Amino acid sequence: MGNRKLPHLDENPVYYVYEHRRPNSDEPFLIGKGKAYRHLAKAGRNKWWHNIVNKSGGFESHFIATELTELEAFWLENMCIEGFGRRDKGEGPLVNLTDG
Repeated sequence: MGNRKLPHLDENPVYYVYEHRRPNSDEPFLIGKGKAYRHLAKAGRNKWWHNIVNKSGGFESHFIATELTELEAFWLENMCIEGFGRRDKGEGPLVNLTDG
């Protein structure tokens, strides 16, 4: 592996994992990790996210877990995306374009 360094991960438990749902729906269409107000942000979303939000008249944000370190949040986000499945892979409803 040589002298490859791992990226620095924030060890402060300020992260969370969240899901976005259509209003009045139990099925998520996006899983994300964030801190502060990321779960409410509309910027930095892909075109499929915007299409769903525009057609549905908005979105609801729900926390899956809070007070996580960055590593814990990365892990949980990945597990949730894998569990629900990505739409672009034909595996589920999520519009996430990466596995977390």
